[in-house]
Amino acid sequence: MTLKRLRRRLTQPFHSFGIHLLRFCILPLPLSWVRRLGGFIGQIIFWTPSCRRVILANLQMVFPEKDRDWHRRIGLASTASLATTVLEFLWFHCNQKRLDRHLFVSPEMLSFINSKAPNRPSMLFTMHSGNWEMAAIIAGRYLPPPVTLIARRFKAAGIERLVTAGRTFAGIQITHEKGAVRDFLKTLKAGGGIGMLVDQNTKIEQGGLFVDFLGLPATMSRTPATFARRFNCHIGLFPIRRTPAGFMVEYIPLPAPENATDDGTLSQNFSDIMSTFIRQHPEEWIWLYKRWHLIPTDASAEVAARYPFYARREGTEEED
Repeated sequence: MTLKRLRRRLTQPFHSFGIHLLRFCILPLPLSWVRRLGGFIGQIIFWTPSCRRVILANLQMVFPEKDRDWHRRIGLASTASLATTVLEFLWFHCNQKRLDRHLFVSPEMLSFINSKAPNRPSMLFTMHSGNWEMAAIIAGRYLPPPVTLIARRFKAAGIERLVTAGRTFAGIQITHEKGAVRDFLKTLKAGGGIGMLVDQNTKIEQGGLFVDFLGLPATMSRTPATFARRFNCHIGLFPIRRTPAGFMVEYIPLPAPENATDDGTLSQNFSDIMSTFIRQHPEEWIWLYKRWHLIPTDASAEVAARYPFYARREGTEEED
């Protein structure tokens, strides 16, 4: 066992204890106070040198026309959103009354839900914007069963149990990377629904492909496009935005899968729509994420020079 793995194993119980203690402390607070605390923690995250460097590099790459003060303001808002997402998840954890009081659905989203044909499977996509953790609740409430969401497994067992309970209490099932394809096929064949985060890096050897994302090629899983085309699914992007009263679930229509000639075309369509939304609401997306970590082998020197400092040529990438 390496020193890194040993250190991780020894600290996992403390991480789990810290998350449970945090949840215990914020449960009595009103939502407005929880969000203020998230803003304070977000400032700490942003002013951590390693985090700030990644955030500002990403913002400079996507918004070169903006000045440094704008980049810092958006970066601070983004880390506040990230910290608040964690706190809100703990505050709402398995609390049906709080969800009923603070969760709202836009007319466009309701129209999408009501217009879907019976026995035709659905795929609802979201991204790391606003409070994406509410996606499991939305899918469980509004998609016909069975409903399956894919999520990465937490290494700390205590955190994994807590997060899984919060995501599944609405009646959905969680699948992880291994076995996800089998679970998705089973759900879609039964006419159910799938929920996925679609703005994540996926290695080429694991089913990823390059798409233009906010002006530069970045990897994306081809799975959403493959399944949408194969099963002719109802598809939509549903950003979950914060409001003073809670959350508003919006709906953005995605191109019909039967009109796409291949997975790459449909994946690019998804990326274009996400990029438009992020440009309109940059303060809500997670700029701390190393989204452009991989440079295509065929990228010219001019294109490669535009990538953030942490990017590596395809085939020589380092672990994040």
